[in-house]
Amino acid sequence: QMDYVYRRLPRPMQRVISVLTEIAILGFFVLLVVKAFDLYRLSERIRHPVFPVSNAVVVIPAIVGGILGAVVALRRSIDAVVGAEVHSDGESGGERP
Repeated sequence: QMDYVYRRLPRPMQRVISVLTEIAILGFFVLLVVKAFDLYRLSERIRHPVFPVSNAVVVIPAIVGGILGAVVALRRSIDAVVGAEVHSDGESGGERP
């Protein structure tokens, strides 16, 4: 299993790893949004080669997806910091015993 080593670590170490993992995921989505927005601004004046729209339209799904991913990652990061157990299915399990 993927979590073989993780489950054998002491609880405090598991919590540190969980918090760092969730913060890294949040950082990824924030970086995705920032860079996608930069690409949007860069390609605003360029016309799409096939369709009669700005080439920036192609980047909009990445911006929207990045924002939504960042919202979920922020919630999971907060849950990890305050000590709520975060399951792989995205449900919070409440406080650890």
